[in-house]
Amino acid sequence: MKFRVTAISFLAGAVLLSAAVSRTFGQTPAATADKTLIPTAAWSCYMPEGIPKPEEGTLVLEAEMQLDNVYDVGLTPYGQRQVVVTQTGKMNGPKIQANILAGGLDFELTLANGVVEVEQILVLRTSDNRYAIMRNAGTGANANDVRVVYDFEAPTNGDFAWLNTGKYVGRRTIDAVKKTMKISIYDVTKVEAKTDAGSSLKISKPEGVPAQPWDYRKPAPGEKQGEAIVTESVQLGGSQGVQNGKRGGRNIIPITGGVLTGTITGKVLFGGADYQSQGGGPAIDARYLWQATEGDIIIVRNTGPFNALVPIFETKKDGKYAWINSGTYLSSPPGGGGGGRGGPGAGAPGGLGRGAGGPGAPGGAPGAGGPGRGAFGGAPGAGGPGGPGPGRGAFGGAPGAGPASAPGTGPAGVAGAARGGPGAGPAAGPGGAGRGGPGGGMGGLSITIYKSSQ
Repeated sequence: MKFRVTAISFLAGAVLLSAAVSRTFGQTPAATADKTLIPTAAWSCYMPEGIPKPEEGTLVLEAEMQLDNVYDVGLTPYGQRQVVVTQTGKMNGPKIQANILAGGLDFELTLANGVVEVEQILVLRTSDNRYAIMRNAGTGANANDVRVVYDFEAPTNGDFAWLNTGKYVGRRTIDAVKKTMKISIYDVTKVEAKTDAGSSLKISKPEGVPAQPWDYRKPAPGEKQGEAIVTESVQLGGSQGVQNGKRGGRNIIPITGGVLTGTITGKVLFGGADYQSQGGGPAIDARYLWQATEGDIIIVRNTGPFNALVPIFETKKDGKYAWINSGTYLSSPPGGGGGGRGGPGAGAPGGLGRGAGGPGAPGGAPGAGGPGRGAFGGAPGAGGPGGPGPGRGAFGGAPGAGPASAPGTGPAGVAGAARGGPGAGPAAGPGGAGRGGPGGGMGGLSITIYKSSQ
């Protein structure tokens, strides 16, 4: 890159900017470089016993992705918050090649004492054409030595099952000017985390600062919906299914935009998803962003059983909508909004499915195409087993119903997940014929947020 220096003042400014950027890049100061970091109990990062220096392990992969946007949320009840939404990227290593899908989230929190906490959620499509999800957590005594612990959920019966085991720690480098994020991940399974006083550093939080949430709030007995405050119409992308992951299956429904009406007006931003658990986690686990008409960014986590969703919110303390940081709220189940049941579309015919589907739900009369998108991916639909036909496959819910679903042969549906819809009739069918590749079509749904009351 070539620069033309026109003034001494420009050079001085460039020096200051360079110093600020290098700090963001995660350089390691001598004071903490070789010490084990002991995270707080509230943000233990999968390694409460201590996070070793990543570079003491073996480099297993590197990744680079473009950034969609960097949002300065402001000073929230938990600290100074920044959110990065990622675009696509590549991941490479001696044993893995993968695409990083657009819409990933990187939440960074900086506390008053300089401590940094990080949460990342990224979705991969590996070279065997299957999906994996990463939910990573990191911390550092300051911004110069942030260590991120990487946790993978990959198919346990695939080429990349090894990602589910081992201990992985790495660095992430964000370049806001170039709009890129780089990740280096090391296997530290064989690295001893020394925890004696001379070899370790305990991370601490300032007094009186609440811990940011990792899990979701559980409603109190008798809690029920009160005054409606916001209705959101959310647009969705194509389904991404993690099959047989280490925590069970997941159905990931990307969130691509939307509109807010009510007490808060504005829009749903691109980024995040509903990371539905088909194992032991919450049935709905949606994490995404709102932007109010005034520009305020609000982090949304709407999570829980399908008919008992509990949202929590985070925004700046000195903004117009600071009131949403406190209080308790409940959410309607996601319902048909901009999407609904889909008829035949107009894109290219669906390809053959891949992999075995789960056992079918009781089957009714054959459906005339896939049911449309339901709630964030939805509860099982009411149609019968999917026969050959056009249209979108069901977005969420249980595996395909009735007899094995045949690949679509009709005119193209808007590209979407090709899974057949669950059925509702008298006899259980055999396993479905599998799930085709994800599509790029978008449906929609509507959700209303309520104040809770006893």
